[in-house]
Amino acid sequence: MVVLFMSIPNMEDYNNTFLGMHFEHTYHVNSSNMRVMCMRTGLRIEQIEKYKNHSVFYKITHNENQEYTNILNPISFSEMFTNQINEMVARIDSFNTLYEDKNNYFIFGCHFRTQAYLYMGLNPKHFEYIIDNDTNKQNKYFYGTELKCTSVDILKSYDRPIVFVDIATYTNEVKKQLIDSFPNVTII
Repeated sequence: MVVLFMSIPNMEDYNNTFLGMHFEHTYHVNSSNMRVMCMRTGLRIEQIEKYKNHSVFYKITHNENQEYTNILNPISFSEMFTNQINEMVARIDSFNTLYEDKNNYFIFGCHFRTQAYLYMGLNPKHFEYIIDNDTNKQNKYFYGTELKCTSVDILKSYDRPIVFVDIATYTNEVKKQLIDSFPNVTII
């Protein structure tokens, strides 16, 4: 028996930017699509395991007796995508009205989601630095902006640092880290 193991992004987790669609994932495959593809090609999904909320692993075997049946309701990708874009634009608008001319604003994450926010209108000039835990990203400029990346430890130098955080599935983990490490931080 031939066994195939594969992993796809968890496109159904609403916290994934653009539902997982970006330069690393250029096609949309979710659990419904996966089941239909397997049914159409005579494959059987033996086992499904989710890793955190960003990856789904499949164990797939060949099934000669399986016939395709359309028992699945399609998920409206375009509606979910549009809703997510609208939510991001609303966050940008909210931040732009909240922003005061201070030198204590930071954005967390040299991440594709940060790039999306900047492209959609979040002004990089509002931020002192972009902060990130990855030492390979620190002391470098972020993707064609004037935002220089530095360690989160810079927040120790500020009385009341304000950090814009939205990096998809890792957002809550980062918020907890910042709140635990810097009691005076405000997360937006």
